Amino acid sequence: MNKAAILAAGAVPLLLDLLDSETSEAAVAVLLMLSSLEDNKASIGASGAIPPLIKLMDSESNQCRQDAINALYNLSTFKGNRSYMVSAGAVSRLAHLLLVAEGDCTEKCLTILYNLASTEEGRATIADTEGCIGTIADILDTGTTIAQEQAAASLLLLCTNSFEHSQMVLREGVIPYLVTLSINGSPRGRDKAQKLLQHFREQRQQDVSCQSSTAVCTPQSSIYGESLKEKKTTHRTTSKKIGRTLSLFWKSKSFAFYQC
Repeated sequence: MNKAAILAAGAVPLLLDLLDSETSEAAVAVLLMLSSLEDNKASIGASGAIPPLIKLMDSESNQCRQDAINALYNLSTFKGNRSYMVSAGAVSRLAHLLLVAEGDCTEKCLTILYNLASTEEGRATIADTEGCIGTIADILDTGTTIAQEQAAASLLLLCTNSFEHSQMVLREGVIPYLVTLSINGSPRGRDKAQKLLQHFREQRQQDVSCQSSTAVCTPQSSIYGESLKEKKTTHRTTSKKIGRTLSLFWKSKSFAFYQC
């Protein structure tokens, strides 16, 4: 079957009309098939297929739900579709699914979140979605090997692009999970966990340097371009608590961090 020819023949609008009907399961299956072709992803995303697919992630039909998630996974690999997915509410649906999903479903949901976290809009929405960061953090401890990799990779994207997001992640108590993952995880999992720990270590050193200096930290000398005056009231207490916790791990000579 020629997937490109099916799309060119105008099949997607017809399939979208069927997504709210009794034949929705068959329509989603066809969209999943079409979305697997790289050349089709932009057209499907621009056609308006993403919002109904997101809605179908809550379908009572397990097959329909799985096909919708897999289709969205395919579409999320195309950068141009990520803003559509964020604006259509994908993050909150994915965060909810992570609470109840298992196995491959969890891994696919995390991979979609990772792809969305590559955009500024996606990172902001993940941070603003209640419970999303906490759910991802829990998977560092309880998830499968692949899920742990994706969770660590997603948090790394959040933290290395925002001081505020770093503080939010640290407040979820991720350090013990990251230490364990950096030692016992898969190669990719160890890599992401060690880079996150290295990032937090450098962040703490920067904060300590700023706080101990008699000179005022300028925006240029403060990480992420934030001045100490802007950060210190909100983050001073948190930084001190984090520092005491992290120092137990950073003093260990057995720890070798990868460079970011």
